[in-house]
Amino acid sequence: MGTTLLLRLAPNQRFDCLRCGRCCRRWHVALREREIVELREHDWQGDPQVPADNNPVTIIDGHPYLAHKANGECIYFDPETKLCRLQTRFGYDAKPLCCRLFPFNPAAVLPGVVSCAVRFDCPAVQQNHGSPLTAHRDRIVKLSGEMGLTGDVKEAALERLKPDMAARLAESFAELAASNANTDLAVGSIALLLAARHLRPLGENFLNDRKTMREILPSLMTKFRERAAAQLEDAKPLGATDRILFHSWLANFMRRDEELLDQSHGRRVRRMLQFTAILGGHGNLHNLGAEHPSVPLADARLFSGNTSEPSSPAVWNCWSRFVDGRLRTLQFFGMALDGMGFFAGAQSLGTTFALVSAVAKVQAAAAGRAGRLEAADVEYAVGAVDHAFGRSRLLRLRPQRFVAEWFGDPARFAAALRSLGVTPRNG
Repeated sequence: MGTTLLLRLAPNQRFDCLRCGRCCRRWHVALREREIVELREHDWQGDPQVPADNNPVTIIDGHPYLAHKANGECIYFDPETKLCRLQTRFGYDAKPLCCRLFPFNPAAVLPGVVSCAVRFDCPAVQQNHGSPLTAHRDRIVKLSGEMGLTGDVKEAALERLKPDMAARLAESFAELAASNANTDLAVGSIALLLAARHLRPLGENFLNDRKTMREILPSLMTKFRERAAAQLEDAKPLGATDRILFHSWLANFMRRDEELLDQSHGRRVRRMLQFTAILGGHGNLHNLGAEHPSVPLADARLFSGNTSEPSSPAVWNCWSRFVDGRLRTLQFFGMALDGMGFFAGAQSLGTTFALVSAVAKVQAAAAGRAGRLEAADVEYAVGAVDHAFGRSRLLRLRPQRFVAEWFGDPARFAAALRSLGVTPRNG
């Protein structure tokens, strides 16, 4: 990593491993050729848990991944200690790069700038457990270097914004989406959609005018928030077609590797039947990934209009840290989000509030608390959505892009929130 490269770390995000072992279960780790050679050269003599003839590699669609046991665990996961046997026996650097990266998420976001947020599919991150990211700076710098991050950013991703103005707008978006009270997170999300939709057409000359933007940006953000509150208050329930599209959007966010990688004929038929059931508001998200709770989707009553009251103002803290971190590190566009442009990425990030709201309702229903959200429900929901956000190849396909953009319309998005039971008083 060059000495001129700047590192931007997400504020208010912490991490120290809880040794839950979740990162070693069912997640498929891509391997580089050098790592494959090193894994096969390790001497496991004297360790009965790792047979000498154990093959550490599995090939999926022509690409090498770290092998898993029949129960879904990584072959190197020790269920007793909840540690990686590679690290225990050969040291931290013996693990593949993808394993060492987790849950850090470095990305080149501006010319000469690499930022790092954390992945919310890690329980320690969800709970904000441990030391701040600044304490992990040296490790993040090393990992970014191994990834080959140089701070190169495609101009198209910035949508002709100057880097300093992109950073300024991102900070404004973070302030817009933030909530001083737990009652207007929904308003902040709609306001983010409005800002992305109305700022982009102003053009590069206007948006890059520092003096003008400094003078008018605060008032614009206030107007976006006022308009968002009015849209949520006036929103009508979603129609039948929009509900089907929402279920499709949700299902594709919830699909996991172990379910998608099984391409047998019988599995494909079952997958089609399960997906069809979910489109109609039935089925079970557990069929899309073993990590999801097993509860009939109908029991969650997503679009019943019933509100999901939080048990305390702290319930939505995990969501707030997730969206704030993504915005302040500029990890909502470019290489951090499938090459999306700046404004399209901001819109895509804002729409995830509806998905998180829906998944939290499912988790609460599975725990026998339908209509009453706890922090654990939101933590699970944020982790489930963030696992796919910017990482799922399925979500890059044109039909899924269309559905995401469909709900990126602020009025339709507000209608989705009202149908989910989110109101200006409990959002």
